[in-house]
Amino acid sequence: EDGGVTLVVGNDGGTYSQSVGVGEDLTKEWGRGNQAGYNANTLLPYDASAAKDGTVAFGLQDNGSGVIRPDGRVVETFGGDGFFAAIDPDDSDVYYNETTLADMRVTQDGGRSYTTIAPPVTNPMFSNPFVMDPTDADHLLTGGPEIVERTSGPSGEWVQVFNLDNEEITGRQMTAVELHGDAAYVGFCSVCDIVNKDPELGQVFQNGLATNVAGSEPPEKGSSAGWQIVPASGAPNRYITGIAADPADPETVYVSLGGYANRQWWPPGSFNDRNPNFGEGHVYRSTDGGRSFTDVSGN
Repeated sequence: EDGGVTLVVGNDGGTYSQSVGVGEDLTKEWGRGNQAGYNANTLLPYDASAAKDGTVAFGLQDNGSGVIRPDGRVVETFGGDGFFAAIDPDDSDVYYNETTLADMRVTQDGGRSYTTIAPPVTNPMFSNPFVMDPTDADHLLTGGPEIVERTSGPSGEWVQVFNLDNEEITGRQMTAVELHGDAAYVGFCSVCDIVNKDPELGQVFQNGLATNVAGSEPPEKGSSAGWQIVPASGAPNRYITGIAADPADPETVYVSLGGYANRQWWPPGSFNDRNPNFGEGHVYRSTDGGRSFTDVSGN
């Protein structure tokens, strides 16, 4: 009613506003934003992992990584982009966080101090999945084209167990991981961003699945035994967003499929998509270790 203006802006840290009168200048001072209490109310969660005592480790993209204590207190323990997280279910002082490009770290004192444990991978995703074995909190797996495991928790070292690239195809990136005991699955793609592909140069989107299940040797944690790329016949050629194996029968495995990497506005099959097998459905099941899949999607 007095003239002037209110400017409202937003980002992935929340919403912010300034109100100034006629002729007044906006300032650089935005404060904490229009969120009640801690900023976690407005953030983008990438991952959360719970310990048995109720402590939850989380990653909140641009707003860091941290924990929710059993009493409800939320503590940011590491800044920067916060992506995937995993906590020791039996010792909530031990948890793993990750920032951009697989830059992982572990704390053994509830976030008061961290040790960097970045895996030796050459082409990770911006937000790179990693997973903790639900049967063994000291066993973790992640990757780029190189698939690596550690079997001794915070004090261990990464060991390469497989490489998704070969002499003919390079540039593959891991998109999803599953780990349960000795059994492991890895979803991947090559030329994952279809906007940057060039069909004239043979650069087309291609997904794939690698595993150590039902291979030439029995699977073994921290070992290359049995690792292979499986046909995954019947599954559409789209981005693998998640994998879940049956704990009682690791040859039974489910994959979820999205569209393409970071192109939510470019649906499969839309203009200029030369992919001949984008298919239908979003959840597929295999009972032969990923060699063949059937669509089990709902509505």
